Amino acid sequence: SFVSILPQNILIVPVFIVIAAMAVSLSIKMIRRIFLKQSREPLKPFVYRYLYSFITAVLFLVAAGAVEAYLSPPLMKSVVSLLSK
Repeated sequence: SFVSILPQNILIVPVFIVIAAMAVSLSIKMIRRIFLKQSREPLKPFVYRYLYSFITAVLFLVAAGAVEAYLSPPLMKSVVSLLSK
């Protein structure tokens, strides 16, 4: 099962961590701007940066899906054949 889980998760886990951190950062900036009225810097660049990062993350997740679909089955077959010998 190590061979079937590891390859795509090498891409998925860091992408989720980065997107979660960026989402929290954007949320904090929005909360400060809306409720605390602390920040007068424009919000548009932060939103655009988050959207660009999100689109990039989706591309990485599609690549991880391709790894799971096309790379994991041959790896599992080779591990099973090595273990059955």
